[in-house]
Amino acid sequence: MFVVVSIGRRDDGTPKDTARNIAAGRDFVVNLVTPELLGAMNVSAVEFPENESELVAAGVHAAPSERVGSPRLAEALVSLECTLHQAIPLGTNTLFIGEVVMFHVADHLVDARLRVHGFDPIGRLGSPSVYCRTGDRFELARIGHEEWQAMSDADRALARG
Repeated sequence: MFVVVSIGRRDDGTPKDTARNIAAGRDFVVNLVTPELLGAMNVSAVEFPENESELVAAGVHAAPSERVGSPRLAEALVSLECTLHQAIPLGTNTLFIGEVVMFHVADHLVDARLRVHGFDPIGRLGSPSVYCRTGDRFELARIGHEEWQAMSDADRALARG
């Protein structure tokens, strides 16, 4: 499994700390943000000087990772440890593609069939401040090819929406 993280540059054109750290360490951790961590996430986006910890300012804590050198966020309910697969410059951003090598998921979120319940992470849609909530989920069964072939034209039209 792979994840993609896009990181822009500072206003002066230099790489942000996160981008420099990924390039230097060749790994990173994606911590999924829940409503409880929204304020801390926003504080962590402040461009602090290199000698000032954004974790301290945000009131959160680092925890050791198991498979990569970068720490994860202790308060995160889900963290993905990633090794850098590829870095692709794209305009003023860099797309970092990471291979997920370890999942951390809070026990209370997972049932016996490894389905996640009661987890509504927040997603960032765009810079500088557009986000979404992921609480509106639904399931839609896939249609098999044989089933598709057996459908009437009217049923196919209904399946298309």
